[in-house]
Amino acid sequence: MRIVLSGGGTGGHLMPGLALAEALRSRGAEVSWLCGTRPMERAFLERSGLPHECLAMRGSRGALCPGVLRAASRALARWGARAVVGLGGYAAFPGCLAGIARRLPLFLLEQNALPGKVTRLLAPFARSTFLTHPSRWHLPRSSVTGAPLRRPPSPRRLEGAGRQVLVLGGSLGSREVNTMFLGGLDRISRAVGGLRVLHQTGEADLERVREAYARAGVPAEVFASRPDILDWLAGSDAVVARAGGNSLAEILAYGPPAVLLPLASAADGHQEENARVPALRGAAVVLGNGGRTPGGLAPVGLGPVGLAMALEGMLSDPPSADRMRRAARALAITDGTERIAGTILAGIA
Repeated sequence: MRIVLSGGGTGGHLMPGLALAEALRSRGAEVSWLCGTRPMERAFLERSGLPHECLAMRGSRGALCPGVLRAASRALARWGARAVVGLGGYAAFPGCLAGIARRLPLFLLEQNALPGKVTRLLAPFARSTFLTHPSRWHLPRSSVTGAPLRRPPSPRRLEGAGRQVLVLGGSLGSREVNTMFLGGLDRISRAVGGLRVLHQTGEADLERVREAYARAGVPAEVFASRPDILDWLAGSDAVVARAGGNSLAEILAYGPPAVLLPLASAADGHQEENARVPALRGAAVVLGNGGRTPGGLAPVGLGPVGLAMALEGMLSDPPSADRMRRAARALAITDGTERIAGTILAGIA
């Protein structure tokens, strides 16, 4: 039987899709993929080796273009699809809508604690909606399964690392995260012996960040993106990251103590909602926006100084860091991949 995954756009949708595809294939299913036309999506799916079709949609409105919907429907027919799995985001919409029109079983992944508009629109038509994080928003036939996670990591460290910090700006990078961390770098490097940094910048900011580390004299490995990032996450002593749903699931399951910087402009404030429970449970330090953190907690501090202070505390107080790590593991769900794959296959058997 062939199952079609629909969606993409960013690593937050692509990575759980790939983990699910591998689990479905290991159980004997065939998997194809409908996605958008971003260069990142094309490159990702070409590396995956999965049959795929890139739909020529331009932004969220393009996902509703009749030509795009017809192309999605033709692909489902050509592949002989038995079911469609929506991965979230506007890029998922054409394939899911075409699947509904063809009366195929629909399943949805929702990575964020506050479900996105596409999920809210499609959930009434879905057999199951799989939630990565507990949500205060009710969706029909939904359950908290955790995310489809990649294989368990093999922790890696940079040579000579006394303390290793990983900086993540999301799959496309974040100039704001880059600038904030660099602003506190001098203070962190003076306070922490043997500091080594791995910094994922995104393509646009790569050279600027490399030059900043060279001027500061801080050993760092700077890169736009890399496929083995989970191994470096597991081997680090602290991580600075956005609060995207899938990234947060990986940090809770495998990562070190985290400083989360929710993206203020994320749709409906979903990153702040993602970070709310980890902040309340002591599983992460959250630097909020506009003077507040999710859940109304007083902010540790805003800007580079607040970030530097949070990292100093994590890196210089091992018992406190261990408590944060245990709190994160208590929130993590690590069997989501098998649970989701099993439910999908049982639902269309």
